[in-house]
Amino acid sequence: MTIDKKIYLWPQWTYNSFTFTKKVDDSLLRYLGEAQSCLWQALNIYDDIMDNEGGNNQLSLANQDTRRFIKTFYDIKLSDRFYGKFHRVMEKLEVYNQKEIERYRARMINGKIIIPHHLPKFKNITQISDKSLPLALSSLAVLDYANYKSGCNKATGIMNFFTLFLSAKQLSDDVSDWQKDLKRGFITPITAIIMKEFEGIDMENDLEQILLIFINNISLGTADQILKLCLSARKELRKINAKEDCDLITNLLLPLEKSANKSLKFYETLNNATI
Repeated sequence: MTIDKKIYLWPQWTYNSFTFTKKVDDSLLRYLGEAQSCLWQALNIYDDIMDNEGGNNQLSLANQDTRRFIKTFYDIKLSDRFYGKFHRVMEKLEVYNQKEIERYRARMINGKIIIPHHLPKFKNITQISDKSLPLALSSLAVLDYANYKSGCNKATGIMNFFTLFLSAKQLSDDVSDWQKDLKRGFITPITAIIMKEFEGIDMENDLEQILLIFINNISLGTADQILKLCLSARKELRKINAKEDCDLITNLLLPLEKSANKSLKFYETLNNATI
């Protein structure tokens, strides 16, 4: 999980992005920011463990960070509706992680990837946000503290925004990591497209064909999909009267949009050069 390390500023950016009638103290925003940092660290450790990239010796630290994250929200004493949403989001994380272990892995035999008969379809691309959506809970807490309770338009809108943004961010990460993921047999929205073209994959002998599939079938479409998710995220902020060019747009959406547009320009130039 590669999320901007300024993640501790997300609660502050959320507060800056709206006009509130109730002031949220800087000390509370810092407290929520520290909780964000703890969860970010814990999720990365859990991710490394599930991906067999080490991290087992840090499992205790990840558990401590997760407990501190949870404790933060109960210390603040928010609304019952917030805690209901909090638990549903955390449950989605658990379900997604279990699904990732059981369904999003292809078997490796003698260096070859054995493609499952039933590949995940990723029909609803926003489901990939489930593994990181708990990172939106600090922003939801800011709204709840300012008397915008979970279930109201503004609270619903902020969760919709983060669902779309985190989906776009995960998709962007999957594009960057596609070769590494494919070599390890990890099934993502990106590697699933490649796997559909093969009965089995030999990374050495099939690499040229794989690269052609990526360039022709994936790169442009994924960049376009990221931009559409970001546009939808912008619309969610407009619906709930976020400030124009607010911190959530400038610091979260713009970097993704710039990267996607850069990819579009590169691959369009590449395709035109090969015609």
